[in-house]
Amino acid sequence: MDGREIDGGFWGDRQRINRDHTMPAVYHQCKITGRIDAWNPQRDPNLPEPHIFWDSDVAKWIEAVGYSVALHPNAEFERQVDEVVDWMEQMQLPDGYASSPSSPSSRRTAGATCVTSMSSTA
Repeated sequence: MDGREIDGGFWGDRQRINRDHTMPAVYHQCKITGRIDAWNPQRDPNLPEPHIFWDSDVAKWIEAVGYSVALHPNAEFERQVDEVVDWMEQMQLPDGYASSPSSPSSRRTAGATCVTSMSSTA
């Protein structure tokens, strides 16, 4: 990002609302429904059974946080994302493939119908 910022008007208000309300609410919902913890290698087996789209729900939240903190640093957002990314890194295989430990992935579970992959950019 080149440092340009929209800080007022319609779009400035939308960005502030996303930063102050939407992203914390999305994190909260992902946390209480088990979407965040689905990435935890030591996931509690008593949490709700993950849905095949939970991986992408968390990825969309991470993307939103990334855009936000680029212009408006937020230590709490960064801490939350770092925790999940650390878990993702632990789940990543040597060839770059990664999926949450509980997602129905053909690479992790026999007979699965969904493959979730992420390429390594680190």
